[in-house]
Amino acid sequence: MAQPAAQAPPATPSEEQPVEQPGKGVGQASAGVQSEEEKTAEEQKSPEELKKEELKQALRRLKDVGRPQYRPATFWRRCAAFVLDGVTPLATAAILYFLIVFISPGAGTSETAQAVGLAIGITAGVVVFWLYNALAESGYKQATPGKDALAIKVVAQSGDHISFDKATARTFGKIISALLLCVGFLMCLFTKNKQCLHDKMAACQVVYDDK
Repeated sequence: MAQPAAQAPPATPSEEQPVEQPGKGVGQASAGVQSEEEKTAEEQKSPEELKKEELKQALRRLKDVGRPQYRPATFWRRCAAFVLDGVTPLATAAILYFLIVFISPGAGTSETAQAVGLAIGITAGVVVFWLYNALAESGYKQATPGKDALAIKVVAQSGDHISFDKATARTFGKIISALLLCVGFLMCLFTKNKQCLHDKMAACQVVYDDK
């Protein structure tokens, strides 16, 4: 009698053929095509264009070297600095109003004197508010006395020192933030770098002064 053919033993897990995952080969193929296209595009570039790109990348790396990483200042710290800095303009306006209405010769307490004193006081307060903030924030410390006392300062979005023009734009932008029912000030609670509306208008941000 003929003996039955011997059956092959079942394949072990190590001998099983790998199962190709659906879409994996397609992804690898598309990646290969994409890399080939990129290589072709790079080969088509002239040596001058390649040198320009390398120079741009080197300049970007140089700019990033040594640039400090700032932490955005919190809402409450900024509020405290704003209150401290608001004393000087308000005091100036109040003193001028008092001098014109009550101290100046022949002023008295008439309605005309009060109106003139109020107009001059408000104007002086605005001018002091502008110069106080713009000169201090564009100065050496990059901060008003109130901000400096709370260890925060104003920088450009790039982290650089801001100019007097940019500090001026930021200062008068605060008026717009206030006119919008102070929503412009509250924006720092939900924006990425804790920027208020006037910060965004002037491309600035308030950060901790990590000395």
